[in-house]
Amino acid sequence: VLTDLARPADAEVHLRRAIEILTREIGATHSKVAEARAALGRSLADTGLYDDAAEQFDQAQELAARSVPLETGIAMRTRYFRGLLFLHKDAPEKAEPLLAQIVAFQDAPSAADLRAQTASAPEVDRTGPVRQALGETYSREGKIDAAIIALQRAVAISERAEGANHPGTQSTRLSLAECLVAEGRDADARAGLATPTMNLAALPAVHPIAAQLGRVNGLLAQHEGNVEQARMSFGDSLAILQALYGSRHWRVIRARQEVERAA
Repeated sequence: VLTDLARPADAEVHLRRAIEILTREIGATHSKVAEARAALGRSLADTGLYDDAAEQFDQAQELAARSVPLETGIAMRTRYFRGLLFLHKDAPEKAEPLLAQIVAFQDAPSAADLRAQTASAPEVDRTGPVRQALGETYSREGKIDAAIIALQRAVAISERAEGANHPGTQSTRLSLAECLVAEGRDADARAGLATPTMNLAALPAVHPIAAQLGRVNGLLAQHEGNVEQARMSFGDSLAILQALYGSRHWRVIRARQEVERAA
């Protein structure tokens, strides 16, 4: 929950405590310890401690390989979190194969058939966040068409799995809107944000999704020639991102450049 609320430092405290308790109670090599280490790695990545995050992912991956098949949720989640780490580091070329592998496994007919045979009820596809990350990776690589396709699929899957108003779904719609605006498809971007209306009231004011919304609004205002609104929206996005990631993160640098261009 703290991770979802963009409070990774607070999440880190609980996750370290969880690892300590789990290790004492069920052993250091248990799959639940691998899961906790993967989650800790994600929190460390969100706070900019990239080397520490990679170390946790390495340990989680090693533990998962010992105790569970590579196709299980724990192993897949570790790959997903490592992909997010590479996105933080602005290394989309390293994120892409990890994220694409998870999506390919989910979409493989043989894997889908096997899951259907072993599950008592139809399995819900919960790869929306992975597909969102893959779409953002494609976007960062300049593969906008591939990004839009991946993000459209991510939106549809997230809506089915979590609902249209879930923060994760709204974040994915904003990622899609960013790509649509980049292609000059402002009307499509506006339509995606209007149905349902974007509502971030349940989230803290300083949150990555709020920064996304500010950027999208800034880009749309800029295309309309509304310089003042663009500058305000870009400025809001910059303030949030800087509070979350400091001054050297690539998203912060991009946001600062967009504020300067709108001035």
